[in-house]
Amino acid sequence: MLDHEVTEINLRALKRHDATVENIVECANQVALYKFKESDGEWKKLDVEGSLFIFTRSKCDGRSKFAFTIINRINTTNIFQDITTSLDLTLENPYLLYKNSSNEIFCIWFYEPTACWDCWIKLKQLISISDIQLN
Repeated sequence: MLDHEVTEINLRALKRHDATVENIVECANQVALYKFKESDGEWKKLDVEGSLFIFTRSKCDGRSKFAFTIINRINTTNIFQDITTSLDLTLENPYLLYKNSSNEIFCIWFYEPTACWDCWIKLKQLISISDIQLN
C-alpha cells in the first residue's frame, strides 16, 4: 500500500472516534503510555498501547484546533489530548514527557526513537502556532 492510502485509512479510522478530525500531521506506529503518580513518586504503566496520531480539527467546538490521540490496541479506551500553550513537553528520547493543563504528568514511550523525535518537533511547532492564534 502507498503512504497516502495508509494515511486515508488512518484518517477514516480517526474520524470514527472524532468526526472533526481533518488531517493527520504526524504519527508513530507503536507507543505506550505511563502516568506519574505523585503520591508514590513512581511511574505507572497504563493500559494504553497503540498508534499515536497528531492531527488537526475542522471544527473546534471549544477545543484546540490541534490534538493528539493514542488509538489503543489493548482496550477501547483511547487517549485524546488537546495541544495548547499549556502543554508542557520534555524530550528524553525515546520518551516524550508532558504535563497537561490539569497538571497530570504523562510519559509516552516510543518504540522507534526517530518517531519520538519527529512527534516532539511537530508538537513544539503546533504549540507555537497555538500561541500565535491566541494572541
